[in-house]
Amino acid sequence: MFLKDIPSFLYSVVIPRTSELHALDNKEGLQKLYASGTKYLSIICIGFIPLLFPVAANILAIWMRAEANPLSVYVFQVLLVSTMFYITTGLGTSIAAGMGKPGLNALSNSVMVIVNMFFSIALYFVFRAQGSSGERRLG
Repeated sequence: MFLKDIPSFLYSVVIPRTSELHALDNKEGLQKLYASGTKYLSIICIGFIPLLFPVAANILAIWMRAEANPLSVYVFQVLLVSTMFYITTGLGTSIAAGMGKPGLNALSNSVMVIVNMFFSIALYFVFRAQGSSGERRLG
């Protein structure tokens, strides 16, 4: 289990409630559930990022059992921000699953694939092969 998977436990609680609200055709309740859930997840994520940024080098040193490269620390900090967006958008996926609309998940995942490819290519041009080899070691 990875740290980024912990919020998925919260998402699974939302699915039955979403299904119930969708069955009752309560669009206002669905919007309120999405807005409040995203708000609280954002507050939690935004609270953790300033705490993790200064200790990114220490986290990497413990994880890799060696001194962290400054470029690796920078990439780790960028990944912290992207993980915040990943966690925050996961609630919408669970709401779509509770509504029984897998097409919305497919559309969302398609957009994420395109954005991921764009940023992967951009990061390659910024960090060259050293960044892409580091990515493979982290994965």
